[in-house]
Order: sequence, then structure tokens, then C-alpha cells
Amino acid sequence: MDPLRWDVQLFSESNGRWLVEVPKDRYEEFGHLMEGIPVTYLGTTGGTSLHLGKGRQWTSLSIPVMRKAWSEAIPKQVVVA
Repeated sequence: MDPLRWDVQLFSESNGRWLVEVPKDRYEEFGHLMEGIPVTYLGTTGGTSLHLGKGRQWTSLSIPVMRKAWSEAIPKQVVVA
């Protein structure tokens, strides 16, 4: 994964790489199920913004800003002639 940008590493779900949400009370059970498979803990959900970082590269986005970008992405790409 090294050649990929850090944000792509976090959110890309290509072959063999998935982003999985696990309830806090089942995290230990999930860890046992994934024994022998490389797993990385990314963080915890909640709050009003998302903070991402790797080394000296950091970003922070509010939930409303991300929701607006997500909901408008496809309509902005569609061209009606």
C-alpha cells in the first residue's frame, strides 16, 4: 500500500482490502476472527467532524461538509444536454 496516498489507503476497498465497522463490544471477538490476517484499527466514530492523519499530513472535515460533498458528487458529474 505504500505507493498509495494515505487517504486512499484508508478508504479504498480494492481486492483484499476492506473497511469494516465493528461495534465496540465486539472488537475483541472480531480480532480473534481475523487472527493471522493483517488488520489495522483506524479509529472511533462519533462527534461532529472527522480527523485524519498520517505522519505530518493531517486534515479535519466537518460532517455537514462531507455530507454535502458526498450528496452532490454524482449530480455535479451528470451533464444533461
